[in-house]
Amino acid sequence: MKKLFNLIFNIIFIAIFAFPIIYIIYLSLLSKEQYFKGDFIFHFTFENYYNLIFNFKIGNYIFNSLIITIVCVFFILLFSIGSAYALINMNKKKKTIILLLLLLIMVIPEETTIISEFYFFAKLGYVNTLIGVIILNISSYLPETILLTYSLFSTIPKSYEYAAKLDGAGSFKISNLILSKISKYGILLMGITSVINIWNDLYTPLLFLQRNDVKPVSLAILFLNNKGSSNPPYLMASIVLSLVPLFILCILITIIIIKNYGGKKIKKNGRTN
Repeated sequence: MKKLFNLIFNIIFIAIFAFPIIYIIYLSLLSKEQYFKGDFIFHFTFENYYNLIFNFKIGNYIFNSLIITIVCVFFILLFSIGSAYALINMNKKKKTIILLLLLLIMVIPEETTIISEFYFFAKLGYVNTLIGVIILNISSYLPETILLTYSLFSTIPKSYEYAAKLDGAGSFKISNLILSKISKYGILLMGITSVINIWNDLYTPLLFLQRNDVKPVSLAILFLNNKGSSNPPYLMASIVLSLVPLFILCILITIIIIKNYGGKKIKKNGRTN
């Protein structure tokens, strides 16, 4: 009875979250005429995808989003791991001051600093460049990621660090290869969160990127929403294409988790092999 209840609950849970995505895919396969006539059954077309890929060139916008997201997440995790390792080895007074400063930065609304940031980046020549958006995203998400990484590293016994130092490991190896490996799933979760936030970011690119050749896919969808509101299936197709990289990421993460945990059997004494 309990297994049946869990099965029904899981099916309902999956259906609730999967239905919007399935419905968007379904609408994207309709033509404009079919959508407004209500002819929703067995008359699918890939015309919307063809026009987006070959006429609208949505692949260029997805490529820009990939560059921004990959570079930002790489440096966010790299800097947060190094900063968190430095924090756990500081004395209590310095650590408290830095943690308070990080919290203070986090509570400052981005809207209060965006004008000064725009003028500053304009003088540097970073407006309408991917570098400017990358720097802004890193500075926006780094304080939160440092605090989360610090909380992960704080739970690891100091004996691991001492043992690594006895083996001749330096600070870089301890933080990036030993502590990070122990906390890899927490860091993986932070990476996923950063990827989703940066990929869907609209506010920063909208202000700093006006040229079409540097716009990410989030701005492309906004443009289609404003221009092509009379063709909902075309807009739904653009949303589906923008979700493809995130869907691939979810598949890869699932494979990693299953590879590390799926094959482990739990013994009676609670240990795994």
